[in-house]
Amino acid sequence: MKIPKIKTILYATDMGDHMRPVFLHAISLARCYDANIIMLHV
Repeated sequence: MKIPKIKTILYATDMGDHMRPVFLHAISLARCYDANIIMLHV
């Protein structure tokens, strides 16, 4: 089975300081997969 290409990463956040490492990881993944990030404030 072929793994689908990741095109978009949804990053849901409450904008707290504790979310910074998660955001940096999302950026890293987006760079690896040449994907876009959509940020959703919850």
